[in-house]
Amino acid sequence: MKWAEKIREICEAKGQTANKTAADLGVSRQYLSALVNEIKEPSPNFKLKIWSELDEDLDLTNALAFMKENEAKELKQLAASNAGQKASKEVSVRPPVDWVDALVDLRNQRGLTDALFAAELGVSPAFICMVFARKKPVSWRLKMAIWSRKNYDLSRDAILNLFLPEIGQQLIDMDRQRGQKRAEKIAQKRERKNGITAQS
Repeated sequence: MKWAEKIREICEAKGQTANKTAADLGVSRQYLSALVNEIKEPSPNFKLKIWSELDEDLDLTNALAFMKENEAKELKQLAASNAGQKASKEVSVRPPVDWVDALVDLRNQRGLTDALFAAELGVSPAFICMVFARKKPVSWRLKMAIWSRKNYDLSRDAILNLFLPEIGQQLIDMDRQRGQKRAEKIAQKRERKNGITAQS
């Protein structure tokens, strides 16, 4: 999904000027122009604002669009590499819900001390201890280190697990609400159709 195209679609669908769309989305005209011209990449929170204006399913492709472009590319390359190894390895299909627990499991499986584990991952021992104590978030780099060693499958839910919890949850909630609205519309159409059939 191209965010610049989606912003243009929103402007056209509402028949709004760029100034009005920027005001509705709570950003400056200059920032919106930079996004439309692909000079800047939208922040995760701004992507949520755009997403709330769209009527699309949260599939794998759209979930990937919420990531930074370089991160999405890295993840797709890693998933493709993992897919080639699955015939010869036992794989973990689902990614972890708790990334700290996954890091601890990985360290224990490899039989490493915190210092050696940190060295293997290319971070400081102090940083890894802060992560284990849940005083620092699990960084993108650490998540990719876990992913590469566990051969997780690339799926919509797997991608949502990589986001900050509040963003992933907002996306899931929006997707559910859209699904409910669609189901209600289908049910209303059927009721109207059945009513017409019964009268005739």
